[in-house]
Formats: sequence, structure tokens, C-alpha cells
Amino acid sequence: MVRNNVLFIGATHGDEVESIKVLKELDRLIKKNKSDWIIGNEVAFPKGKRYIDVDLNRASPGDSSSNTYEEKRAAEIINISQRFNYTIDLHTTKSDTGVFVIITKPTIENIFLACSLEVDNIVIWSSKRSSIKGPLTKDVGCGVEVEFGPRGKLHDKLNDFILETINKDIKVQLDNIKKKDIFYVYGKLLKPTRGLENFKEINIKNEIFYPILVDEYSDIACYKTKKLNLIDLLSY
Repeated sequence: MVRNNVLFIGATHGDEVESIKVLKELDRLIKKNKSDWIIGNEVAFPKGKRYIDVDLNRASPGDSSSNTYEEKRAAEIINISQRFNYTIDLHTTKSDTGVFVIITKPTIENIFLACSLEVDNIVIWSSKRSSIKGPLTKDVGCGVEVEFGPRGKLHDKLNDFILETINKDIKVQLDNIKKKDIFYVYGKLLKPTRGLENFKEINIKNEIFYPILVDEYSDIACYKTKKLNLIDLLSY
């Protein structure tokens, strides 16, 4: 089967409208480069709702015979993604994170894809629970999530990514990995704490970590991450 280049997904959460605005702006460029984009949650998006029945990004691989809309839609999206070499699922956050990449399934292919984007921070976010039913990008073959905060310049990042080839040789890819700050999520901080900044090291009660998604959730102060070096990453 001849595959197209990249499938971009916007509004996997129906209330994340900024991702659709960016994709509409880049529509001509995307399609010119043998790629395409879709609205993830087609029913929730026009209603401005996050989801209809369940979180679409916690419903993969889905079930085409399910009566639950998001489970059925997840199966549809996974099927669509098989026609593409790569999948990039766009998400927005109110947390001032800038643009960063989330790898939900840490394979070599997904790491190389993440490093092809002109984004400094890459977060590996994977768990046994989510490997059973979880993010869309864990089941699409080769795919990552891109998260962007209020001041993140996603349009420029994707524009550069589309114009450049992803199929770089392995030396270039390894050089890219060396330039990135790569983290992995290992826990969360529940109590509100002063001085938290995304991707800035902090020491709380002799625990050193890097917060991400600060103030994104009402019941979580932030998620906690640690940094990985290149050797640790390749053996993760």
C-alpha cells in the first residue's frame, strides 16, 4: 500500500479549537505535501465540548461496533491513520508551556519523529494503563502528540516541519536527539505550590524534578518529570 506523508489531527478534545485554526491556515501547504488533516472529535467540536461520552484520547484503540461515540471514532481514526506514514495529534493547554512534544509510545521511530520537529522539549508519557486504552498516538503506527500553550508558535513549527523532509538519515536524527531536552513523566504534585514553572527544575522536600502542565488542572498542581540523557533514552 502506498502511504501518504503525515496525518494531522486537531480537536481530539472538542474544546481545543486553536488546533483547527492552525490546520485551516496550513491546509493548502499540508495537502500540497501529500498530507492531510482531520477533526478528531467531529461531534464534540461544533458543540464546544471536550467530549460526548468519554475522552477520545483515552479511548484508543477503540471499537468500531461500540455504542460509545468516542470509542467508535477512535477505531475510525486508527483506521484512517494506516494510510499515512506519520500521525501528529495536536493539543492545546492553558498552561504556559510553549510548544512541546509528547511521545505516548517510546519506540525509536516515534523518538525520531519527535526530534524531526523544531521543538526543544520532548516528554515521554507512557504507562501500563494507557497502553491498554489510552491516547490515539499509541495505536497509529508512528505518531506523536504536539502540545502548545497560549504563547506557543505552533503555526511556525508545523510550517517548517511540513516543508522539510522527515526521512533524514540516522546520523542527522541522532544529532537532533542530542540537541533536545527529553523528559519522562513519573508522577504528579497534588498540592498547590509556589514557584512552579514548566520545564524549570525545582526541589521540593529533597525531590528534584521538572514540572509540566502547571495550573492546567483544578486538582493537580503539575505533573513531575525527570530528564533523560541520550543513553538512557535509547534504553528507555
